Amino acid sequence: KMVSNTDMKDRILAFMKAEGLSSGILADKIKVQRSSISHILSERNKPSYDFILKFLEAFPNVNAEWFITGRGGMYKAPVQKDLFAHDTEHYKTEKVVVSTEKEQDMTEKKAEELQKEKIKASMPSEVTSGMTVKRKIKKIIVLYDNGVFEEYRIAD
Repeated sequence: KMVSNTDMKDRILAFMKAEGLSSGILADKIKVQRSSISHILSERNKPSYDFILKFLEAFPNVNAEWFITGRGGMYKAPVQKDLFAHDTEHYKTEKVVVSTEKEQDMTEKKAEELQKEKIKASMPSEVTSGMTVKRKIKKIIVLYDNGVFEEYRIAD
């Protein structure tokens, strides 16, 4: 299906609303003439390739697939670059509610199975400097493709 100008216009409007931007401020941020935004929003013109590139460069947190095709979420999922980074402001720490009860039951059963199979049994021993060290799982994190995660802590 070819992307229509109306779809792109609607996504631009949705983004402007989410960010609290006027068309003039948006034009200034992406470094295009204000009339360009006006013409796109009035459906007089279709967004050019150059316009799309400038938009995505000005707003790197916008999901390009969403902006171009409408698929996915408006924003890119946050990426934690360092496993041990303490900057977790973008991540939810509470357990996420799955969309249906059946999916939630399946997720909980999978977590219980993991706990029973993997957690009660200690990890394989490892030899370090001639010493045998036992390791046990303390936490399991399930990451979803939308940037949300569930965290399961193991009671000692």
